[in-house]
Amino acid sequence: MEWVPPAEFSEALHDFARRRRITLNTVVQGAWALLLAAHSGRTDIVFGATTSGRPADQPDAEHTIGIYINTLPVRTTIDPTTTVTHWLHTLQNQQTEARHHDHLPLTHIHHHTPLPTDTPLFDSLVVFENYPVDENTARTHHLTVHDITANEATNYPLTLSAYSGDRRFRLILGYEPKCFDEPTVRGLLEDLGRIVGSMVEAPDAPLGRLSVRLPDAAEEAAADGGTTDLPDRTVHELFAEQAALRPDAVAVADPGGHGELTYAELDARAEALARRLRGAGVGPESRVLLLMPRSAQVVVAMLAVLRAGGAYLPVHASFPAERVAGLLEDSGAVAVVADVSMLDRLPDPPVPVLVLDAADPETTGPDVTGPDATGPDATGPDTAGPDTAAERVPASSAAYVMFTSGSTGRPKGVVVTHRNVVALAADRRWGQGHERVLMHSPHAFDASTYEVWTPLLSGGTVVVAPPGDLSADLVRGCSAGEHGITAMFLTTALFDLLSQQDPECFAGLREVWTGGEAARPASFARVREHCPDTEVVHVYGPTETTTFATCTPIGLDEALAGEVPIGRPMDNTRALVLDAFLRPAPTGVPGELYVSGEGVARGYENRPGPTAERFVADPFGPPGSRMYRTGDVVRRNADGRIEFIGRSDGQVKVRGFRIELGEVENALAGCSGVARAAVTVAESPSAPGTWWATCCPTAAAAAATGATAAAAATGAARTPRRCAPSWPPSCRPTWCRRC
Repeated sequence: MEWVPPAEFSEALHDFARRRRITLNTVVQGAWALLLAAHSGRTDIVFGATTSGRPADQPDAEHTIGIYINTLPVRTTIDPTTTVTHWLHTLQNQQTEARHHDHLPLTHIHHHTPLPTDTPLFDSLVVFENYPVDENTARTHHLTVHDITANEATNYPLTLSAYSGDRRFRLILGYEPKCFDEPTVRGLLEDLGRIVGSMVEAPDAPLGRLSVRLPDAAEEAAADGGTTDLPDRTVHELFAEQAALRPDAVAVADPGGHGELTYAELDARAEALARRLRGAGVGPESRVLLLMPRSAQVVVAMLAVLRAGGAYLPVHASFPAERVAGLLEDSGAVAVVADVSMLDRLPDPPVPVLVLDAADPETTGPDVTGPDATGPDATGPDTAGPDTAAERVPASSAAYVMFTSGSTGRPKGVVVTHRNVVALAADRRWGQGHERVLMHSPHAFDASTYEVWTPLLSGGTVVVAPPGDLSADLVRGCSAGEHGITAMFLTTALFDLLSQQDPECFAGLREVWTGGEAARPASFARVREHCPDTEVVHVYGPTETTTFATCTPIGLDEALAGEVPIGRPMDNTRALVLDAFLRPAPTGVPGELYVSGEGVARGYENRPGPTAERFVADPFGPPGSRMYRTGDVVRRNADGRIEFIGRSDGQVKVRGFRIELGEVENALAGCSGVARAAVTVAESPSAPGTWWATCCPTAAAAAATGATAAAAATGAARTPRRCAPSWPPSCRPTWCRRC
């Protein structure tokens, strides 16, 4: 396939090469390297280039029969900060040095690499042809040379031939039809021409700023989840509207606890607790720590904190006291709402603690005395104390702070606003299938945002799962009866487990949403086979994008084919697959996923450095907009859906929770007697998400009896249970003496 630019383009190209003292061959090779980088997602590029092996010092070499050509590998690294001219000069100097090895056979070069003999050094070839034409001689014979074409065949999937005779420039891209189709090759040629033009127009620009390719209309449409109108209201204001519309409808059903709360009852209890919180000093942008087990009281507390103008900070029931104290300090919380059963996690509270009782919502224990505690707590208006008027907060105010694992050993608090939550709850995908949603996730896990606010802001019901771990029997029980759930979310690990044990347990649900880790297609296939009327949706979303960012229903056929993408963006969300230079990656090419839109959180609590690193300016959105850099490597498939590939850092997911290995390693390294620590995750069917911790002791600890167990216990006290490595039953804890 041929690409012939206008005459003025050829003139500008030749002038650029002359002024910058760069050969046209170097320009073509550089453009090809940039094209390969853009379509491969890599910055270390290798391709082949033909050279003329006819030795100039050989007598009568020009009259010796033979083609004398050879092929050498060209390897170049693309640094986005290097200017075009500097990089091309470097490439040209490399080629000059390589000319000393023109005579080396390609097989000989291959022999000196670690690659297997059946693995080619490269899979594309660049050929530069420059045929000088003697016009005077041609005219002597009454001839005029209009064009010169050489038909060449190679064994490579792509062969680029460049011609530049008599200042006429053109490109021909040969391709293997088994590997590429005509539209793809045409697009590659257009991109290549755009790259050459960009280099000529901006020779002093950094490589990362060059215009390599333009996303087509289909790619742009696939990146955009669509825009809907969102009310400029807070979460509690929208709940109040629902309570006024349907006061007697059931808002929270707690089959394993204490019955039901209507919208009017939930509204009254939350308002009573909100007044108490305001009296304790809670106001706009205040943080209130929630230390409670799963119950209807959690929903009351969440709504009450928002009504008071603050933001709730949920704490997992497994968090040790040291971790809770750290969260109090990092967040600057002004109050705590705690269940009476969990007061042991607050041995010396620095702030007022309002005590609730999940086992008996009608009674409360006495407050734990803090610096500003004001007496016994209550959940009813008759004992709520003097009223303090609520100050209205804007939708941009913080609604909650969710702490996630941090690579430095210090967890990061993600600040999510009211508008973020409203955008999630207003998504059109909830339709009519999410009227009654099961609340079973820990409220310190961002899935609880979906489980609580999606039904409550649309007039639905939160169905609180009974105490204990989720099981197939529990799902069956919760999907039956008056308050039978219609939808639920499960982490990938739970979904895999239940799909193996009893895939029919989901038959009573309209929709099952699952995500959080790399998906197993076999799990989706089993559930779809046994529950054909239940829609199974694969979902993706970091805490920083308010629970969910992309989703897609998974059909039986694609699950059987092993295809489980993470889907397309949700409403008011853009999912951008960008290369290392923040340019849109072509369809099918790996890149990093960036998420922008209404779900992008404010940032990390009191962490300006990590916030600036992860929440970056969105060059594709309106002025002032931001996008979140997920660190996930993905590709966009031809149908527009995104496929997850892996991580670009040391972060892992364990049972749906995001864990930074560095946090666990730092917690262990901070233990007495530990010099260094390393943590890995060993996956096995019998023990998914198993931690392996290797600790290198100090000299004194290596000789001490019981030091290993003491270090393990200290590490467990400093991290949540999901982050604490445990010893395999068949392995006695010992120090690793090889460091």
